[in-house]
Amino acid sequence: MMAPGIPPDSGIPMVQWQIGEPMIVRKLVPSDALASSKLFSVAFEEASDLSTADSWFSPNRTWGAFDENGVLCSQMVCHELQMRFDGHWLPMGGIGGVATYPHYRRQGLARAVFEQVLPSMQTEGKVFSYLFPFSFSFYRKFGYESVCLGCRLQLPLAQLSRLPQTCSARLWEPGQPIDDFDRVYEASVADYNLAVRRGSDRWQYHLPEHPWKQRKYAYLLYGDTGEPLAYLIFAAEGGLEESHTMRVTDWAAAGPQGLKGLFAFMGSFSVTCSQLDMEIPPDLYPELMLPEMYEVRRRVSWNGMARLVDVEAALNHMRAPTGKGDLVLQVEDTLPWNQATFQVEYDEGTLQVCRTSKTPCDLHLTVQALARLLLGTFDPTERSFALLPGIEVRPGSETKLAKVFHKKPMFISDFF
Repeated sequence: MMAPGIPPDSGIPMVQWQIGEPMIVRKLVPSDALASSKLFSVAFEEASDLSTADSWFSPNRTWGAFDENGVLCSQMVCHELQMRFDGHWLPMGGIGGVATYPHYRRQGLARAVFEQVLPSMQTEGKVFSYLFPFSFSFYRKFGYESVCLGCRLQLPLAQLSRLPQTCSARLWEPGQPIDDFDRVYEASVADYNLAVRRGSDRWQYHLPEHPWKQRKYAYLLYGDTGEPLAYLIFAAEGGLEESHTMRVTDWAAAGPQGLKGLFAFMGSFSVTCSQLDMEIPPDLYPELMLPEMYEVRRRVSWNGMARLVDVEAALNHMRAPTGKGDLVLQVEDTLPWNQATFQVEYDEGTLQVCRTSKTPCDLHLTVQALARLLLGTFDPTERSFALLPGIEVRPGSETKLAKVFHKKPMFISDFF
């Protein structure tokens, strides 16, 4: 069945999907903007001004499932992104805006869309995919897995006010260049897997459009020679009669001087704000600079899920282990191109990956477990490794496994 209004030679990929009745899955086109806006409004119970439905709509990145009458029942957006992985920027599909009408839920529509989106991502050269789930178990069915911890830090700003100022600050205003923000950001995330690369299209989500109206401000911090070392974007919360909170929405620091200067600068706001609230990588401990730690609150929680779209490409881009050796791993996945056995050989900084029929394998694992190992969620030598599902290590291969996989810093501060 052809989707209503779509000519046969349009080039829009379509497939008929049987879920009790004919179902078509395809990319959305500009004429679907209104239907998409209506679906988002109902699915997320949010008010929507339908007159501006096409102002945010991304037909080239949005996929939908239509019933036999051409009604859009379910949709998701696949953002074209790049993410950091072991020193490389690799193509990544950021999944967002997953929405299904309540009366169409539990009929396999999300699965129908994913079965088209994932092959499309692989064809386009994407290596990873990432999303922020409403349910971890739901998206685990599609090959996604929790890989990254986030940390929310809260502390009294008065404690930071005692730190020595080491940077000069400049308030940024809309219309001014953003190059220094990007320079600091890329230096800050160079060693963090999962960090998303930003262009002007992504910076618009972080920088304030109307600072004084939004009470959201952006500052750049510079060193003695004028080089950008850090930036801070925050919103002031609370009224005149309340205790103000500095809620940091985005930040980055290039190197130790920038990091120390950033926290010292935040301390200068203790005159008007009493509390700091910000997201930090879980491996960062700003409280080490403070005289008192009892007032510091850290809340660590899982932050999103990753999927390996192309296992072979990911293996080829991982950082080569030291020394010389090899590892044979058998991967289980519903995606046929990932369902294979791979041999990883390394020799003094060089890496070679190939498909093989070699047996026995050192490691048998699911694609979800491999995502955790490649991105660096766990170290095979730590106690929690024994609790990971989906991993079978051949006796005697434990040392080989520990040579190839190890814990790595991860941090993602972009949402989609």
